Amino acid sequence: MLLYMSVLNLLSDWTCYSVAPIAVLTSEAFGAIDPEQLVVVFLGANAVATACEPIILSRLGLRKTVVFGSLLLMTGSIIKSGGLPPIIGSSLDKGEGEWRVYLG
Repeated sequence: MLLYMSVLNLLSDWTCYSVAPIAVLTSEAFGAIDPEQLVVVFLGANAVATACEPIILSRLGLRKTVVFGSLLLMTGSIIKSGGLPPIIGSSLDKGEGEWRVYLG
């Protein structure tokens, strides 16, 4: 479980902090993305999730909590990537996807 949690944490941080080095390319693809604001949103969501984690862990147990976190990470990645065409829609027109990066 520690390996799973470590890999999931790596993927989560990777998707957040990877925007800063390519801020110009990200802005061209998604619109007005502020890397600093994106990191603040990520760290704020991380703090809220960390505060909720003991409650979720006590109710679900370790395995189900890790699976739940994995599903949330997958959902966020789907939203950031443009979604699934029948569900979220896949139009990633230039400059119209910044909300997806922040929500994801």
